[in-house]
Amino acid sequence: MEKDCFIFVWKCRQCQVNGDLIHAPPSELHPMSAPCSFVAWGMNVIEPIEPKASNGHRLFLVAIDYFKWVEAVTIKTVTKKVVVDFVNSNIICCFGIPKTIIMDNAANLNSHLTTIRLRESC
Repeated sequence: MEKDCFIFVWKCRQCQVNGDLIHAPPSELHPMSAPCSFVAWGMNVIEPIEPKASNGHRLFLVAIDYFKWVEAVTIKTVTKKVVVDFVNSNIICCFGIPKTIIMDNAANLNSHLTTIRLRESC
């Protein structure tokens, strides 16, 4: 079977073209920086908390400023209203309107409706 795999890869044009990319050395990472504090925030949901909290919450909604200031709350579910209320009360009301909020591509944070609602509130 190993010989068959070797022959297949040897004959496959795409395997030959892309084969060296697998073994390419890692590229240098460049740190992201913000010009001043509270301008850029990163947001994520940390889940699940086991055992769940006494109030039934199982998730953390976390925002971290690029100068390492952390704002976090526990929540039951991730909804547009929860995310927008968190940003309004924990970020905008305390530190002003940020220039950038970076979210991962998870559907729970990066929905089109959440983005529209955050723009409306600013």
